[in-house]
Amino acid sequence: ESVLLLSHAGCAVPCGVALRRAEPAPGGDVQGGGGANSEVRQIIWVDRHGKVTPVDVKPNQFQVPRLSPDDKQVALLVGNLGATDLWTLDLTRGTLSKRTFSGGAVGPLWSPDGKYLAYSFYPNVQGMAWTRADGAGQPEQLIDAPRLTIPTSFTPDGAQLIYTETVTAPNSIRVLSMNKNHTDRPLLTKNVSGRGVLSPDGKWLAY
Repeated sequence: ESVLLLSHAGCAVPCGVALRRAEPAPGGDVQGGGGANSEVRQIIWVDRHGKVTPVDVKPNQFQVPRLSPDDKQVALLVGNLGATDLWTLDLTRGTLSKRTFSGGAVGPLWSPDGKYLAYSFYPNVQGMAWTRADGAGQPEQLIDAPRLTIPTSFTPDGAQLIYTETVTAPNSIRVLSMNKNHTDRPLLTKNVSGRGVLSPDGKWLAY
């Protein structure tokens, strides 16, 4: 039986992309190398009425789909946990394009204008980077630190990036300026048990 594993609503009405376990072929097996994160999954579209439509892309070891601000692309991870790379899926053309090549990408996040994708890399090297969503240029490292940092929200103008640092318990939430200097400052350092997510208007933070 197919089971909805992860959804992400990114459009103006309740809808979005999601993953479900791919159905095995008769006498076959869709499992990957082992473990929950190696399962082969199918990308599906869920509309506001709950109707499920498979996206015409061959199932793979997909993880963490993220719909672009214009609802035309999906950023997602492909591979086993610890060896995942960041890809983008053009929903109009049905084409997948690889955006990182070093493995260990975690937590993709679209910039508000849809031009960039921020992400973490883990476990071999820890830090945070961003790259052009269209594949132009090279990824730019934002933070180089021996800790796991997860990008969670951009401010509506894209000028600042909210991220969660998980080097110690409890977590801490920090703000990174997206100017050339990438200055960094703490936002919340106490009583943080989750990841900080901004409201669409940028006035509230849930954590």
